[in-house]
Parts: sequence; structure tokens; C-alpha cells
Amino acid sequence: MVRPIVALAPMDGITDSAYRQVVRRIDPGVVLFSEFTSADGFLRSARVRRRLDFKPEEHPYFVQLFGSDPEAFAEATRA
Repeated sequence: MVRPIVALAPMDGITDSAYRQVVRRIDPGVVLFSEFTSADGFLRSARVRRRLDFKPEEHPYFVQLFGSDPEAFAEATRA
């Protein structure tokens, strides 16, 4: 039997590092995603970048970016 992929639905202000670590301890197979984050906000705001910080035990952790400027996306992926 193939096990389905289980993903944690991101919740703004709730899905922080501590929450993700608890979920990972309960089920290491859960896929962790960030809430949608503006690529421009990520580049301009230390607060937004800190919100996306993660610990090695949360890996893999997928960050979801949105925006309309391809250059901002490219720069955010290099940051």
C-alpha cells in the first residue's frame, strides 16, 4: 500500500519554527511549508526573513514565495 503524502497547511502567525518542530517529532514524514511570503518583503524586511528561519530538524521545509517581479524572485532564492 502506498502511503499518501501528508503536508502541513501553513497558517500565518501559527506555523512557526517551534510548531513545525513539534509536528516533525509527531510524524517525521509530514511535509512542511511556509505561509505565502512576498519575495519583495523577504528582500526588504528582516522580520519577514526571521519568520522563515528554520532548524535542521525541520528539513525538508518548503518556502512559498509570491510576487510579480522575476528579479525579486531570483534575488530571494539567492539570499
